[in-house]
Amino acid sequence: KVYFLKILFLLLVVETGFSQSKKYIFLGEEHIKNGDSLTDANEPLKGLVYYNLAKKLYEKNQDLERQAYLYRYLVRHLDIAGKYQEAAVLLKKGEFLLENKCKTKPDSIAFWIYSKLGAEYQRLEKFDSCNIYYEKTNNILKHNNKLNNRGVCFFLANVGTYEMTYGNYALAHDYYVKSLSIIERDINLTMYKSAILSNYIRCLSLESKNDLALKYTMQLLEINKDSPMRYNHILTAGISYYDRKDYINAQKQLDNALKIYKEQKKIAKENENLDFEKMYFDATAGVFFKQNRFDDAEKAVQKSIILTKKIYGSKGYDMAESYRLLGRIKLKQNKIAESLNLIQQSIIVSHLNFSSNNIYDNPPIENTNYNWVMFRALDAKSEVLFEKYKQQKQIIDLRKAFETAKLATQLAIQIRKSYQSSNQKSSFTEYFYPFYSRNIEIANTLFSITHDKKVFDVGFDFNEKMKATALVDIVSDNFFKPQNIDIQLLQSEKKLHQKITNAENNLIAVSDSLEAQKMQAKLANYRLELNELLKEIEHKSPNYYKLKYGFNHVAPQAIQTKVLDPQTVLISYVVTDKNLFVFLITNSKSNIYRQSIDSDFIKKLKSFRNLLANSPQGKKYNAQALSSEIYEVLIKPIEKEIENKKRLIIIRDAELNYLPFEVLAKKKDEFLLKKYIISYAYSASLLLPTEQPRKQGSGLLGFAPFAKNSFQQSLFRDKNLGQLPKSGNEVEKIGGDIYLENEATKKRFYEKYRDKNIIHFATHAITDDNDPLKSFVAFYPNNADYKLFTNELYDLDLRNTSLVMLSACETGAGKLQKGEGVMSLSRAFTYAGAKAVITTLWNAHDEASAYISERFYKYLKDGLKTDEALQKAKLDFLNSDLALRYEHPYYWANFILIGPAETIDFGTNWWIWGIGIAIIILVIFAFYRRMVTNK
Repeated sequence: KVYFLKILFLLLVVETGFSQSKKYIFLGEEHIKNGDSLTDANEPLKGLVYYNLAKKLYEKNQDLERQAYLYRYLVRHLDIAGKYQEAAVLLKKGEFLLENKCKTKPDSIAFWIYSKLGAEYQRLEKFDSCNIYYEKTNNILKHNNKLNNRGVCFFLANVGTYEMTYGNYALAHDYYVKSLSIIERDINLTMYKSAILSNYIRCLSLESKNDLALKYTMQLLEINKDSPMRYNHILTAGISYYDRKDYINAQKQLDNALKIYKEQKKIAKENENLDFEKMYFDATAGVFFKQNRFDDAEKAVQKSIILTKKIYGSKGYDMAESYRLLGRIKLKQNKIAESLNLIQQSIIVSHLNFSSNNIYDNPPIENTNYNWVMFRALDAKSEVLFEKYKQQKQIIDLRKAFETAKLATQLAIQIRKSYQSSNQKSSFTEYFYPFYSRNIEIANTLFSITHDKKVFDVGFDFNEKMKATALVDIVSDNFFKPQNIDIQLLQSEKKLHQKITNAENNLIAVSDSLEAQKMQAKLANYRLELNELLKEIEHKSPNYYKLKYGFNHVAPQAIQTKVLDPQTVLISYVVTDKNLFVFLITNSKSNIYRQSIDSDFIKKLKSFRNLLANSPQGKKYNAQALSSEIYEVLIKPIEKEIENKKRLIIIRDAELNYLPFEVLAKKKDEFLLKKYIISYAYSASLLLPTEQPRKQGSGLLGFAPFAKNSFQQSLFRDKNLGQLPKSGNEVEKIGGDIYLENEATKKRFYEKYRDKNIIHFATHAITDDNDPLKSFVAFYPNNADYKLFTNELYDLDLRNTSLVMLSACETGAGKLQKGEGVMSLSRAFTYAGAKAVITTLWNAHDEASAYISERFYKYLKDGLKTDEALQKAKLDFLNSDLALRYEHPYYWANFILIGPAETIDFGTNWWIWGIGIAIIILVIFAFYRRMVTNK
């Protein structure tokens, strides 16, 4: 009755206040508003009545543009009912009308239709079509900044969901932040905040930002406590608890969501939310699976499959995921044959034309519909085949597990191409870490039986793909970008990186939550701009694209011929829950070793590291027992292979990243330091020489901002920022461009650092294990901007720098990220292009550091390689008078070299050579005269 009276009133207004030609426009807009109100109030069919009234008005008045525009409203009830295919068909009519019948094609209408079509194809999991329409929408958005806020907001949120589906969580995060920032600026969009916030929460969970996800979840529930659709948001809360591994609270929230949904269904009988029901059963199946309630999990999945067929049909993303989960359930129940058959079905329904039910057959990955789904299915299949081999010992199962793992890796490479930023790449490495760990176990098992060199090569490739691949990408980019990319694009990229760095630094300094929110939105905008620019660079620079993605793996043969000499061994470790794998390569042979470990080993590692890293304060070294136990695990299995070698290059993994191997000893005082020259690498890839020779810088640059000898002296180069009197002597003795105290400023560093061959910091440094971007190197505090933060290091150009010496506190420490290693200051210098870095694993003692640094440079100038110079400097320390006071490894074992070991040219001093030559000539001349005189 209310709406009927409203229509009569509107007709009266139209008759009295508008010309005949404008009546239908006003009335049509009011019909749309009424339709929106009813649809938003969870009465979509009533809303559809008003949308159709508007449609009739536009048809009657032959307003083709408004007819086309109206199609986005006509599909709202279909979306709620999960009828996405029907919605797409309707929208295609709108697109046809716009592109073939309308005289003009206004951006505002095209934007809405393309954006909505992209969203429908996304729901239908037709990602190629989805991508096409999102690109069309984005092209409009690039050149038109006057589009409707609501449309832009929805589009950004939908693209966020699209990127999240592909696993690009960091990129999705930025789209959601930008979308939510539009809502904050436009009060008329407040009612849409909940829907976008729900997806943003899911994204945060997938990024493992679980505390933040739960915080927003509670906010979401509070906003919607009186909403009839709050069951959707309670479902989101349940999923958030699931991601936090709080399965009891997850189940409570899920059951509560279902209860409220059923109540609402009784009230609005015509409204059946199939999407909600499917998501409920998917989430519930996940909770049951984690609780080992496998029968209940199976029932929930079966219900999800029924709903999936009703919504999407018998093929596609959701159906494949359901079959895969069923397969995993059967694996847990030790029903191997059933598990493999179900996973094979998962592969079939996610491929365009593969239909083989033979569990030993795999599809061609070129025609895969959904890379992520196919990857997960192949990964699961490889796991189950390997389990089948372990139980039945049939070699065919092991070989097929290995082949399937290789195929899944090809897909992983394809997926990785869509990851642009360093953070995205690091997240990718962390996500795939368990996959490559299991692949290495499969490769090791097969290699131990067959001794097939090709199997070793693939196993080593698996190993390399879980070792700092994000860092490898960036370092490679630093060298081949300038040769292959237009200078203007490079300058644009550099400016955006600087904007991102400034925004990140400002965000660190902001305490006000509203200001922080604005800064987050600005940061997200810059990162999205950078993502678009990187796409443009790849599109315009095919040679760069080929170089960037042409890298597949590092062959052991390349390491043997280009890195290793007869006296050098490369040792790469992989730590899993139950095993330690060691890849050992010499210049003539290679092998894989496996050692069983348990959680006690990791505990021992942490205990040993703590004993090394905490100041002994006069106490004697008492960690020999632990050292010996760890030696037995890490070194004993390869002892015979390395006993006659001189150099070890060690690539660490997981908690081993915090360990200096030099201090390991089988017996008291038999430190590895005394027997081997040891250096470290993030990845074997970073040891290989670049295709184009690096230009070597010249000279040495040294900074000691706290060199004053005052009463506020500090024993350690740590967060106290006290004076370090020995640091002044340290840098003065090494020579070069030296800056002490108030001359050692951040500004001076930026003026002088480029093209220096060696950069030496004798200063304080602060490491933030929780947020690596807050870690910094300290310069002289002449103003507020005296800290060189991690993200600022990323923006440096150190391509011509052979060595950075970080004689400061724990510059090699930081947050451990699986696969990528420790997010440390030293890693940031490598990221910026420095060939090698000498860093510290814990607090640097001022006097001990000065001594080791001085001796290191003495040996370096004598022509020794960096690794041997560092070894001899430490041995000198052990044999010096200082060792009587500082006999604990705490004082010397923290310095390690990461990167290739090389001799370093300190530059030619021509005047010294001139004097030397003149003296030689005079000696020869004098000798000649004497000979003549004697005659």
